[in-house]
Amino acid sequence: MRIDNVKTMSVGTDRVNRIELDSKVVYRRRRFFTVRAKPYPEDGYAPVARMEEDGVAITPQISRSWTFFVWDSVRGLWATDLDYAGARAIDRSLPIPAPRYDTWDVAVATAQQQAFCDAIDLLADGRDIIIVGTHAPENYSAAMVTRMKRCGGSDANLSWTARNSYILVGRTGLGAGNAYHEVLNNVTLNGKSNSAQIDIEW
Repeated sequence: MRIDNVKTMSVGTDRVNRIELDSKVVYRRRRFFTVRAKPYPEDGYAPVARMEEDGVAITPQISRSWTFFVWDSVRGLWATDLDYAGARAIDRSLPIPAPRYDTWDVAVATAQQQAFCDAIDLLADGRDIIIVGTHAPENYSAAMVTRMKRCGGSDANLSWTARNSYILVGRTGLGAGNAYHEVLNNVTLNGKSNSAQIDIEW
């Protein structure tokens, strides 16, 4: 892995996107994603996380506090749902469904905080993950921080004192402080300074 600069990371050394077929190596084109997060209530809308590919939105505008995207190599996309895989392993005739994007509104209930934790706990180590969130520090728990550190999050970027926007690109089991890329309030979106954005080459 290498990080090109503060906003752009390139995932290349161990993810060449190659397929070996009949002793030939076929290279698939690299794909360019942008992940954005912005806070609430600065513009009157709920927290927003979204992902774009080549400038075109590929996820719905997510209007809850936290979400995460896991790389799905079967469908070649970032999504939250992975529960289809077990069913297809048993019955390969089942269609591959459209991706689902789950969100957790941790501001309204501690149950949502736990649900976020439970969802990440279901992921085995070694899954590439992007965690996106925006909320005040009183609305996320120590348990959530523990899960984000499992994916590479750091103390420096998870010790909030104000409403902030946060994006983590990591991997389950990577360990605290080892994220491929982690940003907190690194850009201005729509005139709001406490927003976050990263560009990823995948």
